[in-house]
Amino acid sequence: AKNLAGELRNKNVVIYSGQFLSPAALRWKQQLAENSKHIASANIFPELNHNEIMAWSHPEFLAANTVMIFLYDETDHARVKRRMDLTAEILGVKSIPIFKLFGNGSRNIERLMYLILLGDWVSFFLAIYNRTDPTEIKEISDLKERLTAAS
Repeated sequence: AKNLAGELRNKNVVIYSGQFLSPAALRWKQQLAENSKHIASANIFPELNHNEIMAWSHPEFLAANTVMIFLYDETDHARVKRRMDLTAEILGVKSIPIFKLFGNGSRNIERLMYLILLGDWVSFFLAIYNRTDPTEIKEISDLKERLTAAS
């Protein structure tokens, strides 16, 4: 987790997964935002192959400063796995680093939770690298206070 967090420093982070691991991909995005104060996005296969794959040409500076995380699971359909591998090849030509991660465990819930917890730890270490307090949520608290005051 610590090593992966180091690879994400000062990069736009994109998390892609198949349908089963979409909750893990979303959790990674949320934890990177809240704990690390770090922008990230997430999408799922095969949907991203219908449009988002085209977006990695512009702006050029964004692709050059992006790191991708592909979350794989044994329950992914063979065609989805093939799409993931081919997408990694296509985007690899653009020199976008791609980290392929697999859950650990014999049960679906074990693999899902493994990747969720890995993302939580990555967000913690990235917060340390970003020199930010992973427990501080000033903007969220401020928003809640303003919403309460406006009621």
